[in-house]
Amino acid sequence: MSGAKRLPPLNNYVAASSSEAGARASRFRDSAAGQQEEITILIRIPAIQNPNRMKKSQNIRSLASIIALAMLLLTAGCGEQETDPAPLSIGQTYAGGIIFYLDETKKHGLVCAPTDQSTALPWWNGSHVVTGAFGSDIGTGQSNTQMIVAVQGDGNYAAKICDDLTLNGYSDWYLPSKSECFSMYFNLKTMKNIGNFAEPPSSKYWSSTEASYNLAYSQYGNDGYEPTGGYYKDSAYYVRAVRAF
Repeated sequence: MSGAKRLPPLNNYVAASSSEAGARASRFRDSAAGQQEEITILIRIPAIQNPNRMKKSQNIRSLASIIALAMLLLTAGCGEQETDPAPLSIGQTYAGGIIFYLDETKKHGLVCAPTDQSTALPWWNGSHVVTGAFGSDIGTGQSNTQMIVAVQGDGNYAAKICDDLTLNGYSDWYLPSKSECFSMYFNLKTMKNIGNFAEPPSSKYWSSTEASYNLAYSQYGNDGYEPTGGYYKDSAYYVRAVRAF
């Protein structure tokens, strides 16, 4: 039974008997080190005065002990059950941002920052170089961002401000890949009109996916299509950071 209270092995239990007012009490306690809790189950057995029936009385006491142990196990097995957490959903505020993607487990995914980190920043840092940030699938944005920052260094550009961001208790934000950028905009803006995104036609959001030495991909407009063409890296577009959970 999932979530039920687990008991130590049966050989960890010892039985003790006591008599009071003509009654027999069988107790079972966990003999494992450090266990202080004791559960008492009282089973009344008529007092036996005839010494010739002592053997029978001992059998009765043994049976009472077995019954008490069975009751203890049954009671423990019906303990309080763990409850599953509420399911996550697209558009939910969670893990420092807004959920825009969930994997097949529905327990992990991606969130974006609640607002833009910039409304006009370039992709480049003043010169055209190939950074190697060609990852385009979901799950590649963080490595893209690390590559871009490693090659382009300090500065005020899209990948760098996401990499430097600390927001809502998290510091592992990054510039989304092409597919991540599309999922973010389509699932939140196009489908739900939430997330404080810019309105088309000005709503170009940089992705971290590089197209060539002078071009990179951006999400454009509200048409629901994934970016297919590169834009000049020196163009000033919107920037929205994301993180995985």
